[in-house]
Amino acid sequence: MRHTMEARLQLDADNCNRTTIVVTRKNRGSSEGRMELVPIMPSRVRGRQGQKGFLGFCSRKKISVNQCNQCSKKNKPQFSNLKPQTKLKTIVIAAGYATRLGELTRNFPKPLLKIGNSTILDRMLDDIDRIPDIDEHIIVTNHKFAHIFEDWAKERQSSMVNGQTSNLKSQTSNLKKPITIIDDGTETNDTRLGAVCDLIMAINGGVVPGVEKLSTVNGQCSTVNVQTSNKRVSERRTKLASVMPSESGSPKATLKPQTSIQDDLLVVAADNILFFSFQEFVDFAKAKKTSCIMCHEQPSIEKLQRTGVVELDENNRVLGMEEKPQQPKSHWAVPPFYIYRKEDLDLVRHSVENGCGKDAPGNLAHYMVEHTTMHAWPMSAGRFDIGSLDTYYEACSLAKEGKL
Repeated sequence: MRHTMEARLQLDADNCNRTTIVVTRKNRGSSEGRMELVPIMPSRVRGRQGQKGFLGFCSRKKISVNQCNQCSKKNKPQFSNLKPQTKLKTIVIAAGYATRLGELTRNFPKPLLKIGNSTILDRMLDDIDRIPDIDEHIIVTNHKFAHIFEDWAKERQSSMVNGQTSNLKSQTSNLKKPITIIDDGTETNDTRLGAVCDLIMAINGGVVPGVEKLSTVNGQCSTVNVQTSNKRVSERRTKLASVMPSESGSPKATLKPQTSIQDDLLVVAADNILFFSFQEFVDFAKAKKTSCIMCHEQPSIEKLQRTGVVELDENNRVLGMEEKPQQPKSHWAVPPFYIYRKEDLDLVRHSVENGCGKDAPGNLAHYMVEHTTMHAWPMSAGRFDIGSLDTYYEACSLAKEGKL
């Protein structure tokens, strides 16, 4: 049944910190209606100075805001409890060559391998893209696979055009946040930069302090121009293109200078299938107000000896971290998922020149634990790590059975 809806945001007349959103829903042709509470999107509320009350939008519905008695002299309401969302960028470290998967990844990136009707990376970004704080997905890859990621990015941004699915092989809808593909300039496993250098390059405008030569390929570090994917950028200052949906629904590439990132980061490795949402991790980091890592209990000493291990206090603050310890001090293993707050990005930028290992993302986490306060979020559910041919084929079998 068709209906009309009106909504208004009411402020308590005695305390503008208390708000209530009231929605009146009326069936068309009827005078009856019902009242309900609906959530507000703080980042969508906009004020007009000089007016009594202001107009904004709540869940795409127009709202009117009543004046608070305490704010009448200022002629506009105060919304101390409606703070804008934090800007958070996803950085996917996908510049490795996955040599353990043999022929499967000789000429194809592991994150884009199909498992069921989707890929490893699609499964992860479908979840992350729904987080309101996320405003961009940055994929750092190598020169060998960059063109493959470009094609994937264009399809993900145009997979739904006029309500019709495109010829995407995976059954995925379009991502709402822009995708940026960065090429680190390497072409072989022997010349790879390492995960930490790739991350620093992405956040630091293509410069890694302490590393004179990022790549043995022409001695250059460059990012991909989506319109001319086979061209290298000749300047040391890199350029990149963001793939965004145009008004018509088809993707377009906007070339822009790569600049230093000043936002919080969600850093992930795209070789896991997760059974929880990254939203939980983001909420945990917001509550702790520190950079954070994930952790999970690992009873196997043998497996702990092949990963990062942390010690925690009763508030989940990280007391210490070891990479691949022979005698683990706890059973808390660390998967490759991190949130680095913008206040800590200078530590990240200068980590390599100050002795941080370059190869694994866990090297950076270990370094950060020693230089800033960090907390660890215990995963609320499991994950499936795809690190070998056996685990990949096992994941494919589970997906076929509907278990993944």
